[in-house]
Order: sequence, then structure tokens, then C-alpha cells
Amino acid sequence: MSSGKKIMDEVISVLERARDEGSMLREVIVQAYSEASWSDDRVSAYPVAIIRPPRIGAESPYTSNLEDTRTYTFLIHIVVKNELIDRDTYLVELADEISDQLSVEIDLDNTATAGCEVVSSSDPVEFSVGGTGYTIFEIQFSAKALIQIYE
Repeated sequence: MSSGKKIMDEVISVLERARDEGSMLREVIVQAYSEASWSDDRVSAYPVAIIRPPRIGAESPYTSNLEDTRTYTFLIHIVVKNELIDRDTYLVELADEISDQLSVEIDLDNTATAGCEVVSSSDPVEFSVGGTGYTIFEIQFSAKALIQIYE
């Protein structure tokens, strides 16, 4: 299994554990690049974390033909029904909770051999679908792995 696939599986696992251990997060959906966009009919509970496969980049120009550090950057979209936002700090608490969960799992069960970090969080944006109000924001998370090109 590729390093990218292993890291993605671990990120999904961290989010699912948070959901199962009583966090504010209620659903985790893995969405393929080929899927057009989020759809309310796929969600059974809110807030939901929607994760897609990562963008992949090299950390720096190759310094060796034996190994390379790759950065896997995940954009995790968090969607909340507006009716759940019951206090001014709700979205901040949710973003902090998810960021904390990802930060605690610093090496993602030894798959992110060069470290992990929550890079940023976007401003929340409100939108409406069929008369229902939602808020969405994004957490950007990067995991780095040392890839052995030749063994």
C-alpha cells in the first residue's frame, strides 16, 4: 500500500475515533475527486467532516536518488447545520477539537514518518440548500513521509 493511502486511512481513522468517542463531530464522509460536491442526502448527522484524497508535493528538490520527503495535504471540509450553532464559540470549539485530535496523533501510527501539522483553518461561510442553512469551513492538514525510492 502506498504511503499516501496509508496516511489517508490514518487521518480517516483519527476523525472516526473522534466521532465515536463523543466529540462534537457526528459523521465522517470520504469523497472521491470524481464526486461533484457535497450532498445532504449522504449525511446522516451534523457536523460532518468531508475528506478527499490529498494533494501530494515534494518537500524540496531531490537531494538524493534514494529517498524523498513527500507532503500529503488534506483539505477537510466541515459542514454544520446552522440550527446546531447554539453559541458564539461553537465553530471555534469544533475547529479546535478537530485540530487537537489531528495534532495528538502526531505521526498517525508511524505512517507520517516526517511529522504532521494542522496548517490552517478557513473562515466559515454560510449557504442555503432547499431552505436549510449550513455553515462550512475547511481545515488544512499536512502529513509528511520519508519515501524510500530505492531499497
